[in-house]
Amino acid sequence: MEKNCANVFFVVVFLVLMNEVVEGNAGTESKDFQPFVSECICATNADPDEVDLWMKYRTYLPSPSSCFKCFLKCVSSKVPFTNADGTPDLDFATKHFGGSISIDQVFACMELQDKNLDPCDKTYQFSKCIDEFIYKNTSSPIGE
Repeated sequence: MEKNCANVFFVVVFLVLMNEVVEGNAGTESKDFQPFVSECICATNADPDEVDLWMKYRTYLPSPSSCFKCFLKCVSSKVPFTNADGTPDLDFATKHFGGSISIDQVFACMELQDKNLDPCDKTYQFSKCIDEFIYKNTSSPIGE
């Protein structure tokens, strides 16, 4: 049960974060996690340029630093997209998610990282997978 809650948490956070890309706001830093950027850069020693590329354009470098991967984990854990009891707010995520990715695609991304024991890499790989599906689906919408 605890493993499922952790997986759902990652899904909720990244679906909401990816909404910026879906709405054509990839060049705008997300107001939801902007307050945590400096804190997470300092906490993880992430390269601010690498962070900036991701925040503005959802760019993933060919060889991302482990610090950047941990930056993504840090930000995702600080964004308050959970209920008071700490469980993910799936209704909130659904409202902000739109039709840019199917639930099957989300679960496919989760399954790819199911055995990944590195929490920073798991967050990074999941984020990248979600972004790839969103890009693919917005280029050729689901159901077409």
